[in-house]
Amino acid sequence: MKEKIDNLEEDKCMLNDKLIDMQCRSMKYNLIFSGIEEHRDEDCEDKLRRFIYQDMRIEHRLEFGNVHRFGKNMVKRAGKNLKGTHYGVNQQFPAEIEEKRRKLYPIMKAERKNNSKVVLIRDKLYVNDELVTVSNDEAPREEPRQTPIRPKKRSRVSSTPDRDGHS
Repeated sequence: MKEKIDNLEEDKCMLNDKLIDMQCRSMKYNLIFSGIEEHRDEDCEDKLRRFIYQDMRIEHRLEFGNVHRFGKNMVKRAGKNLKGTHYGVNQQFPAEIEEKRRKLYPIMKAERKNNSKVVLIRDKLYVNDELVTVSNDEAPREEPRQTPIRPKKRSRVSSTPDRDGHS
């Protein structure tokens, strides 16, 4: 009976890993733009297009939606144009991956300050081409933040009207 339970537990872990992998793949081209002020009854797509053109300085017309030619890499690379502003562009990940990444961010920042080659791929951190491992129970090392003070974060509001016709 113990062997069956162990096998089921192993299968559960394997399925959970596959589920997280599938979630990552389905979110691969999802980008999250933050810091863009929202106004009632605005055309979100038009506002985002203006932001990408004016603030990120991307002159190419990008397709929005679940399209593989979205231009994520171009948009992510152009994110450097937002340095020093309160805007941000991030790739979306499942909660389990975000939690792992949260533990790696302080290490990543410290290594960048040391001018190390740092690459974060999903939930794997490579420093000078070597994989960095963090135990699951290890809490992230917090460094004092020196970011500008942001206004209170707004509550999330859907960009699409409710099904009953209200916006």
